[in-house]
Amino acid sequence: MNMEFNFKCLLCNIEQVDKVSRHINAPECAKEPVIRDVLKHLADIDFKMKNPEIMSGTWRIITDGLGESDPYKSEKQRFNSDMLQIYGLLKSRLSKGEEGFFEALRLSAVGNIIDFGANHYFDKEMCYEKICNLCSEDIFAIDHSRRLYEKLKVSKQLLVIGDNCGEIVLDKLLIERIRSEFSDIKIYFSVRGKAVLNDVTSDDALQVGMGDLAIIIDDGTEAPGTVLAQASDEFRRIFDESDLVIAKGQGNYEGLSDIKRDGLFFVLMAKCPVISDYIGVPNMKCVCVENNS
Repeated sequence: MNMEFNFKCLLCNIEQVDKVSRHINAPECAKEPVIRDVLKHLADIDFKMKNPEIMSGTWRIITDGLGESDPYKSEKQRFNSDMLQIYGLLKSRLSKGEEGFFEALRLSAVGNIIDFGANHYFDKEMCYEKICNLCSEDIFAIDHSRRLYEKLKVSKQLLVIGDNCGEIVLDKLLIERIRSEFSDIKIYFSVRGKAVLNDVTSDDALQVGMGDLAIIIDDGTEAPGTVLAQASDEFRRIFDESDLVIAKGQGNYEGLSDIKRDGLFFVLMAKCPVISDYIGVPNMKCVCVENNS
């Protein structure tokens, strides 16, 4: 399942310049040198690198050049707040017993639609509709959720690798359900070391109260996806020691799909043709897939 670099990813890197520039209302005169620097960066990359590694450099050029270290900070806080407003409602709708786990897992997967780096359209109302309506539906185009559940029964340590703002509230709902059924399991929740796109950081985890359920760690990077070669020693240790890893989102799939180990599951919505074609599912479909399959 190794996710190799695709040349179409170059376009996404370039488009981030325009997205961020428009978002912060940067003048054209500020955007031009940033585009030139990004093009120079992309001209020199090793095409064996994973896209999160490449995007890490692109993002640094954009934020340094435009003078905004966290251009989506207020939007991340708003999406977290919006999702927290329906957290109690969603929690009350979950079934009792193990079926509640599968419902919470589906909600966590659907929450992956909140992605400022992808090219699909979404807004708060769309998120609400999808999240509220799909809890009880069979949404996974590839569904290894039963395997995940059975492995939770025998796991002593779980690492959940977070992805995006807003989505983290639904991850919290899932972790809460896991903790209620498997009270002895030690749970870590990882975030990015620095702000990148709308990926979660420790600020997001604190805002939604994730620390009440899991030990929060950061991976020590500003890549929009887990790249073990760049990650901190602490993160790699916890990754290796954990019996089970749930990696959320496309960036973590891109960064970790070549890792061969037991108990590594990807939960995401395939939001671009490159990833959906590679996994073998229609675009905008969710998967819960074990990596050694």
